[in-house]
Amino acid sequence: MSSKMRGRGTGSLAWARSSWVACSGICSARILSTTSARTSPAGQRAGRASSAMFTIAPSPRRTVTRCWMASAAPGFATPGTFFSQGTDSESTRQSALCPLPSPAAGAFWPVGSKPWTTSAHPGMLPPARTKDRPMTAQPAPPPAPSSPSAVDAGATIGASSPSTAQSPWRAVFSPTVLVAALGYFVDLYDLLLFRIVRQPSLVALGVPADKTLEIGFSLTNAQDIGLLVGGFLWGALGDRRGRTGVLYASILMYSLANIANAFVPNVELYLVLRFVAGVGLAGELGVAITLVSEVLPARIRGYGTTMIATIGVLGAVAASTVTTLFDWQTAYLVGGGLGVLLLALRIRMAESALFHAPSTSSVARGNFFALFSVPERTGRYVAGVLLAVPTWYVIGMLISTGDKLAPALGVVGTVTTADTILWCYLGLSLGDLCSGVVSQALSSRKKVIALYYAFATAMVVVFFTATDGMSAKTFFGLCFLLGLGVGYWAMVMQMIAELFGTNLRATATTSSANVVRATVIPMGMALKALSPSLGLPGAVMVIGVVVLVLALGALWWSKETFGRSLAFDEQ
Repeated sequence: MSSKMRGRGTGSLAWARSSWVACSGICSARILSTTSARTSPAGQRAGRASSAMFTIAPSPRRTVTRCWMASAAPGFATPGTFFSQGTDSESTRQSALCPLPSPAAGAFWPVGSKPWTTSAHPGMLPPARTKDRPMTAQPAPPPAPSSPSAVDAGATIGASSPSTAQSPWRAVFSPTVLVAALGYFVDLYDLLLFRIVRQPSLVALGVPADKTLEIGFSLTNAQDIGLLVGGFLWGALGDRRGRTGVLYASILMYSLANIANAFVPNVELYLVLRFVAGVGLAGELGVAITLVSEVLPARIRGYGTTMIATIGVLGAVAASTVTTLFDWQTAYLVGGGLGVLLLALRIRMAESALFHAPSTSSVARGNFFALFSVPERTGRYVAGVLLAVPTWYVIGMLISTGDKLAPALGVVGTVTTADTILWCYLGLSLGDLCSGVVSQALSSRKKVIALYYAFATAMVVVFFTATDGMSAKTFFGLCFLLGLGVGYWAMVMQMIAELFGTNLRATATTSSANVVRATVIPMGMALKALSPSLGLPGAVMVIGVVVLVLALGALWWSKETFGRSLAFDEQ
């Protein structure tokens, strides 16, 4: 066959492909706009606005390009998001404008076409696939005046189906949020369980009574060091490998470690297993808040974090209850078994669309040292850590040592660590619930944190000045109020997630949460150094003054993050 004949054949084939694209585009547009018009009033408006508007222009190279601009109808991709396949000349494109349902909605795609996921970065197209040109990102045209100019890319779950879009609360109670909340429940159960059973477990292992405090601090430090190491490890993996995989891996690791804790034969192996458990426990909260922040729309993001914190904090209450009913070995088995059961349920979570979005930043994903390469970025990180330290000052210094502080402060009656933790975490759970709701009502993170900080400071003052002669029951009420006052812990983690770009978000959130937990180590060292001269109450009071002053400075320096779009990278 001559070259002329081949050219004609190729041209005919190209025009045939163009005709097929035109027909499929028109049919798809009309079918989808009709479907959206039937589902809701918003769908009717969007369906009419985006009815089959299809243009065909002959291309010099006669190759086919299919571009869809998303409709604003519920269950469809957000306005301003484009999908492209193929290429043509630089000057002329064949394009189609029609509503495109998201893959999560379970819609059918035209035969021979591929569903393209949305670009999470506004103003950028997915890379164009060409045969003779490398993949490049293309700037998208500006949105139509009638459409919103910016849509939070974190609205993946909220826009996954028409029913979900009409009812944002379905997104809050989605499997992703529920798994994150239940994972944090088990996380806090295991994290606080050791502080409760430390004394009886060491006695059962043959440690002399006068050595249990010293060895107990060593085991606590091993767990806290594991938390610190795990915070860096899981955070970096969360930014590099994905949020959901890291969440499952961390749950599996600390669950198996806690099951093994029930069978330790000696203190040396106990110490190793507490370190391993600490590494596993480090990954849950930060990655969970990162994932939920990215998949929920900005307007309800705070409710998702509130749900995680409220359900999760009850894990500490469960730990205190279980230890009163069973021995320390059974308590460890219950904690590990809960984690394994959660994984066995095989609840599927949606990965964040922001994580899969192409990044144009020169900062590598999960690079922990990048947090300190720019002074302003370092300031954001340090301020977030200092804001949250009062929570772990209350838990690690006032509540965990409540059985020793209470007699020294003049409290009348028997006070146990299990009781102080129980009442503190009941207050903490209520505080986390209220802080999230109030934050949504005030449209502010910073104002709510300031209110909680002021209340917590007042309760710390009462703790040291008004407990002489106080009954044990009243002291437990004070522990409840202390927990209520530091119930902004999850709100600070939410703020940190909103402060950092997608390429460092899991790294910053996960590592900061565990740096805060690890501050118990220097506080414990300061307590040991100051106690001989100031006494136990005096040493704890001095540490508290330093912590609260630093937190006040961080609060003044921090910025408001409520409603902030998360579709950005650190540069």
